[in-house]
Amino acid sequence: MKRIIKNTEPATFTSWKASHPGATYKNDLCNINDASALVVKASLKQSLLAEQKFLCCYCECRITDANSHIEHFRPKDPTMFPNLQLEYSNLFASCTKEPTGTIDEHCGHKKGNFFSSDLVSPLEPDCSNHFSYMMDGTISGTDQRGQVTVQKLHLDSALLNGQRKSVIDDFLDVDDELLDEEIATHLDEKGATLGEFFTMVEYLRRSGQL
Repeated sequence: MKRIIKNTEPATFTSWKASHPGATYKNDLCNINDASALVVKASLKQSLLAEQKFLCCYCECRITDANSHIEHFRPKDPTMFPNLQLEYSNLFASCTKEPTGTIDEHCGHKKGNFFSSDLVSPLEPDCSNHFSYMMDGTISGTDQRGQVTVQKLHLDSALLNGQRKSVIDDFLDVDDELLDEEIATHLDEKGATLGEFFTMVEYLRRSGQL
């Protein structure tokens, strides 16, 4: 999990909230019969994607508008955190457009309405320190919070393990004299996108495994 530094929320979102006091995420911002609300929601999602440099807020797989959803770190269930449904600091972009209900479900849809203080937030400066990685693409929690987060988000699903292993294998196929350059490019944070599974690659490189 890579730390996310939130930008200022889109002006359209701020204006919409000001003109819709008491609005809720599901009934108002996601109202399919309100074209103006859907435009605001679309601009909101683009802002989230851009500030995350098109990586899932939890697993760091590559995401686009087509394969992601707006995620509430503290659940949008009105019985839990109603005042945070439209709070920009509580909103992220997470992988997978719709729930699949499959054995490999992970990240936001897997978390559902679960929340605990043990859950690691991508806003925490040291969030990456709660996890470790192996060359086979597996992930582990380095402490209780990391372990809870891996379990509740299913970050160790076979699907994600395989995707991470594929990225590792791509690096292993690179000639030794070019490997440093390839990894540096992958970890370059100056561009509009970040390399997929950024934190894993950084961890494996720093630990001397890659």
